[in-house]
Amino acid sequence: MTAKSVDILFTKIKSGDKGAFEHLFKSLYEPLVTYAYKMVRNQEEAEEIVQKIFLGIWEKRKDLKIDGPLENYLYTATKYRSINYIKLELPKQQSTNSLDEVDISTEDFLEPEMDSSNAKFIQDAIDQLPDKCRTIFILSRYSGLTYHEIAEELNLSVKTVENQVGNALKKLRVSLQPLLKKMRDV
Repeated sequence: MTAKSVDILFTKIKSGDKGAFEHLFKSLYEPLVTYAYKMVRNQEEAEEIVQKIFLGIWEKRKDLKIDGPLENYLYTATKYRSINYIKLELPKQQSTNSLDEVDISTEDFLEPEMDSSNAKFIQDAIDQLPDKCRTIFILSRYSGLTYHEIAEELNLSVKTVENQVGNALKKLRVSLQPLLKKMRDV
């Protein structure tokens, strides 16, 4: 589908043409889900992100003003919604998994009542990172993106991504010293 045909469909969508909307959805849904999946690494979440974008297009069709090609707008919206998911939602869902990354010497360390408080402590430490640093760290550790993929997604150099992850790890080591000491003492 060409950019021009997408824009023609959008003109029809603005006037309430459901068939045009359905055609646009069927044409771009899968590529957008694939794009989102590369960032969030979760098929259901990628699908939900794209569905919300299309729902927003339909709901705001009369008032929506888009400068440039609609397809670019959709990819940009997918990118930013994916990044927001990674920054805001993924850490909440995976905070208990953060403990898996810490070297624990005893099997019985993670008692149920301690597990959630340790996860909260780790999540709070991550939340204290500067925005850019936190976003890059989460993309690297939670989403499993490579430095190159992160650099590409955020329009940064690979060296900047490497430095930001290094900074995050240094700051987390300092912030997590009490937890690491507690874990060693157990």
